[in-house]
Amino acid sequence: MVISDATFKSVAAALCPWGAGYDSTRRALGERGLDRCWELADGYGRCSLGDLRSRGLTRDWSHVRDSSDEALARIVGYLKRRGVLACGTCAGSGAVRPHPTALVAVDCPDCGR
Repeated sequence: MVISDATFKSVAAALCPWGAGYDSTRRALGERGLDRCWELADGYGRCSLGDLRSRGLTRDWSHVRDSSDEALARIVGYLKRRGVLACGTCAGSGAVRPHPTALVAVDCPDCGR
C-alpha cells in the first residue's frame, strides 16, 4: 500500500497541532478521539494509550507524521468515519457529514478535487 500525498496532507491538516484544522478537529473528536488517532499511529511503533502517556507522546506529532502507510490508512479511515475527512463531492449523498475543516487546502484523496 502506498499512501498518496493528498492523504498524508489530509491527515496533517486534521491532526498536526499547528495546522489549520487541528483546533476544529480537536473540538469535533474531543480528547478521546485524538487519543484514538495517536493509538492508530505507529511512528514510534504500535503503542497503547498508556504507553504513549508514559513516554510523553500523547500529542507528539512525529508519532503520526512518521507512521507507516498502513497506520495512516487506519487514521484516515477513523477520521472519515467520524466525519472529519470528507469533501463535498464525495459526501454528495449526505451520507457522510463534511467537516468544516476537512481537507484544508489539500486535494481530496478520494476524488482528487
